[in-house]
Amino acid sequence: MPFTCIRCGKCCTETEMLLLEEDIARLESLGHNRSEFSLIRRDGLVQLKNVNGHCYFFDPATRRCKVYEWRPLGCRFYPIIYSITEDKCVPDKDCPMSHTVSPEEIKRACPHLRKLVKQLIAEAHIRKLLFSGDYYEHDKKDYKVCKKTRRGHNRHSGR
Repeated sequence: MPFTCIRCGKCCTETEMLLLEEDIARLESLGHNRSEFSLIRRDGLVQLKNVNGHCYFFDPATRRCKVYEWRPLGCRFYPIIYSITEDKCVPDKDCPMSHTVSPEEIKRACPHLRKLVKQLIAEAHIRKLLFSGDYYEHDKKDYKVCKKTRRGHNRHSGR
């Protein structure tokens, strides 16, 4: 039995979904500016921005994604995630329907998720190199850097 989504919106609440440059380009092709929907973290990773406690693209009234057909790759695989601590692909326990994910779905998704994680890390590394030098001044207008506070909440700065 395949994963069954009940459209509860929990996956879009306080999201930390990471974005590839190809995800950003796809969303920008719809007319969105990256600074509207994403932020760059100090570690160089880019994540979806939350607005009023939910993903920028989530419509709480309909409980639907406004860009579903163009959504990021990580969203497409959800609720299957790559657990760095376990070094394997697992259903996200935060999803109330994670129990409906079959072992076959995990097996199919995992090679793609591993590739996604490697690409995210590579892009973050490049971004950190670029933002640490002269390119930072040119690019910083497109991003806000996300700092984690001691409580774990995101705080944004203009740097």
